[in-house]
Parts: sequence; C-alpha cells; structure tokens
Amino acid sequence: GAQYFALGAASVFGLFWHSQIGYRLLGVAWTVFGVLHFAYHVTHLSHMSVSDQISQVIVLGFAVVLGVGLFLSPRR
Repeated sequence: GAQYFALGAASVFGLFWHSQIGYRLLGVAWTVFGVLHFAYHVTHLSHMSVSDQISQVIVLGFAVVLGVGLFLSPRR
C-alpha cells in the first residue's frame, strides 16, 4: 500500500510540475514496480479461478505497458 501511495503522490505532483525528466522518472518507477508486481502475481496464480487468473494477468500487464508508455512517449 505504501508503494502505491508514494507512486500516486509522485504522479499527482507530476501533473502540476511539467518536466520531461520528471515524466520519464515516473515512467521508470512505475515500470519497475509494475514488472516486479506482475512477476510476483504471475507466479502465485494457482489459488485463483481461471477467469481471475486471466483478469489478474491482463490488468497487471496493462499497468506495465502504461509505465513503459510514460517514459517512452515524448511530452511537449
């Protein structure tokens, strides 16, 4: 929970302080967290139903893609 709170606070701050470096730094932080979070949950799916497993992988994968998009896309 604390990690989400910290990343959320940094993201809100990034909305008001427009900086190319800031956006990329947020993207890297969200991507690193997302990849590690994805890897953990993908290796712990056995207790879930198949539909929950699929949903979990899709949502966590999408979060990683958003993080990557944040640090790769140019901001103007």
